[in-house]
Amino acid sequence: MMEAEIDERRLESCKSCLSSCGDCKYVNNVSRLRIMVENQIQWLKNDLQHLKSLDIVSREGIGPCNILHETKSIKKLLEVDQKVDVLKDILGLVFKEICAIICSKKVVLSELQWEHELQREINTIVLQDYVRGLQDEYETKLYHQTVFIKNSNKNWQKKASELKAMRDELHAIMEEVNYYENFEEWTVTKRKDHFPAKVLGNHNFPSQPEENETMMMEKSGDSGENMLDFAHLNHMNKEELLFYFKTEMTKMRRRHDSALLEKTEELFRLKREFLKERGSSVLRKDKELEHLREKVPGFILKLDEILVEKETLLELYNHDDELQSFKEKNCSLAYENKRVRNLLMEKTNELKCLSAQISDAANQKALHSSAEANYLNQLRKLASVIEDGKTETNFRDQLCNIILRGLIDEHRCIMQDTEIKIKLLMGINTTIFRGVICDAITCMNPTISKYSKEKLSLEALLLQKENALRSEIEENCKLKQDVVSLSSSMKEKENLNMSFEATLLEKENALRLEIEKNSKLKQVIASISSSLEEKERLASESGSTLLQQKQQLDIVHRELNMLRDHKSMQEEQLSSCKLELISLTSKLNKTLQQNHYYELELDKLNEKLKLVSDALKEEETQKTMLLGVIEGKDGEQVKQLRSISESMVELSKGFADLERHLIESSKRNESRLKVLSHQLNPLVQLASQQKKNCFLYKKKIETSWSNLQKAEAEVDLLGDDVEALLGLLGKIYLALDHYSPVLQHYPGVMEILKLVQRELNGENK
Repeated sequence: MMEAEIDERRLESCKSCLSSCGDCKYVNNVSRLRIMVENQIQWLKNDLQHLKSLDIVSREGIGPCNILHETKSIKKLLEVDQKVDVLKDILGLVFKEICAIICSKKVVLSELQWEHELQREINTIVLQDYVRGLQDEYETKLYHQTVFIKNSNKNWQKKASELKAMRDELHAIMEEVNYYENFEEWTVTKRKDHFPAKVLGNHNFPSQPEENETMMMEKSGDSGENMLDFAHLNHMNKEELLFYFKTEMTKMRRRHDSALLEKTEELFRLKREFLKERGSSVLRKDKELEHLREKVPGFILKLDEILVEKETLLELYNHDDELQSFKEKNCSLAYENKRVRNLLMEKTNELKCLSAQISDAANQKALHSSAEANYLNQLRKLASVIEDGKTETNFRDQLCNIILRGLIDEHRCIMQDTEIKIKLLMGINTTIFRGVICDAITCMNPTISKYSKEKLSLEALLLQKENALRSEIEENCKLKQDVVSLSSSMKEKENLNMSFEATLLEKENALRLEIEKNSKLKQVIASISSSLEEKERLASESGSTLLQQKQQLDIVHRELNMLRDHKSMQEEQLSSCKLELISLTSKLNKTLQQNHYYELELDKLNEKLKLVSDALKEEETQKTMLLGVIEGKDGEQVKQLRSISESMVELSKGFADLERHLIESSKRNESRLKVLSHQLNPLVQLASQQKKNCFLYKKKIETSWSNLQKAEAEVDLLGDDVEALLGLLGKIYLALDHYSPVLQHYPGVMEILKLVQRELNGENK
């Protein structure tokens, strides 16, 4: 199993070497792989030689019955050796073919690279031609549109000059009407001088000092309010300023409207009083004159608005400004294109550096893989040495167990034989003693008492001997149990051997005591009968057998000591092997850590490559988006120019209609003015007085109007700043919206972009 794992690791290291190497260093890697394969084949040959040597060693202890089996195994080993040689030749051919394929691959890669560069140059040329054609087309369209706009501007200027002349004529007519009114007021005042005091007393005209006081109060109030307002304005924001100026404008408009209402009421009151004096005919003339007077300022205001719109349109559609803006946009796009190209060049250089780093890392990994293969070989050798040591120790343990079992079985058989012999001797001795005693009793009656005493003593001795033999049998049973426990538990072998030696010593002592007792018994039995000689002979034989057993036990003890010494030597060798294994495992762990570190570096480099490729893809998408934006802007500008031309046509039609209506109304007004010029003389004096009042009110209105103009100018400046900032915001939003895929990783920036989009949508609405 371990050898299979080592072979798998070797194959994995070879595969990693092949996959990690670059195209530029394939030949070196193939040569290294060839060396590795040759090393593998050499290791296989060494393993086969080792197997042959083991087979030869194992043959020495086997009989001639297994010679055929051995010859077959030798033939198989030779066949395997031949197959290994054939495999070596095949691998050599394979490596030659791989080298040829790598050379052809290099040629193909160079051709592909050349084709890729040519394709890229062709694409750049086609793109440049396409962009140049679009630019020319756009310039021609822009030229035609500018010519059309210039012509329309000339026509519009002619119409505007005509309208200005009409406005001047209307203004002159209005001045004439005012002159007649002033003249009529003057005549009315002359007539009023002739009226009695009662009539003048009925009219509620405000006195001059009261008017002066009210004007002074209003001026002081306005100046105080302005001072307070300007002091208060310094502490306001833009929004508060806008709100404040809007409210002030509405207030001033209301005041102006209320003042106008008061003046109109006074005018109508005066007219009523005047009509009471003059009659209903004058009232009709006043109504017509009032109607004309209301319409003429409206026409003048409309004409002023049209002229102002003309100036704004001329300012808006300035061809030079548009051309300048388009040129700036074109320059910015060219600059951005150049920047993108520089970025592409930088990214390609980074890719080249990364590929070089990857190739270096692959070479280092190949070196580390070769070192790892060497370490694996050393590990395999150490594993084989450890396995050999284990097999030797197992074999020796089995031999010791077999020897011990054989000795124990022999000792058991001897003990059983001795037990049987002792039992037979006891039976024979008892029968002999009984016969001898009976003969002695019959032969010698006087010595019966002596013999009875001796008999009792002999029986006591026999009982003691039987007890000793029983104790020996029990000890033998204990020894059997100890032997069984020794065979069952090999770990407690030494303790059991010690106990066995102790029991053997005790047995020797017991046997010595028995020999002494037997010698004494022989002397006693020799004096009693000759049958005891046989017993002595048997006892001597049992003693000799016991001595032989003792010698055998001494031999076993010596062998056990030898085995212990050998075991201690093997343990020392195993401890040294373990230390070497620990050092090798530590080295292996270090190399594995280094491999892991290199793998992490490779992963980081791969991630960098992915990021660079993603950035290149994003830049390409941005390029396409920019081209689409340019095309969209061109289309929008074409649409705007079309809408402008349509609006100009509609405006020309409207101006023609308005001109016709104005001519008709001017003719009508001329006829009416001729009639009214004679009827407005009485109102001239009244109008002069009203003119004075209007002049005073006009001063007030002018002061308020100047303040309003200042406020409006400030508001316009603030509005321009706000519009410029909004334009900047819109441009920033568009620029950031192009990079929205990149900015999605920053949620705070995306929230700010959403807020800006909402603000811009609100402003557009």
